[in-house]
Amino acid sequence: MVNEGNSQDYRQCPVCKRQFSGRSNKRYCSEKCRTIFNQSLRQTSEAPLTDALSILRQNRSLLKRLCPNKTATVKREILEAMGFNPTVFSSIHVSGRHRRYYFCADYGFLPFRQEGLDFALIIRREPYATSMDPWKEMDTTRSSS
Repeated sequence: MVNEGNSQDYRQCPVCKRQFSGRSNKRYCSEKCRTIFNQSLRQTSEAPLTDALSILRQNRSLLKRLCPNKTATVKREILEAMGFNPTVFSSIHVSGRHRRYYFCADYGFLPFRQEGLDFALIIRREPYATSMDPWKEMDTTRSSS
């Protein structure tokens, strides 16, 4: 009786480069090497997401620090000097006056210009303002056009 599942063909582990034998479809010499390989794949494919989340956390932290009360107004140059990246945010809210608020989780900012200077009005999102349904918003946009 021939045991086909136990081929003695030696292969090289792509992680640690050791020679090993085993099933013909076995790719790694150990569970540890398989885990290391899969984690490296995940880190590579999720790097853009990890970077964006890091920037989003930093932005939220800065907005929270600059807005200890309900609202605050800050010059754009101060925000950017502190490391704020205005291109990374988690959501946009368009007010009834068609103003766009850019949110980093529960803190948002409204960019505006006054007397040639750029500012940001920083606000903390009220709990009642968090239940927005994009499909309902789409319906109201269609009916008004």
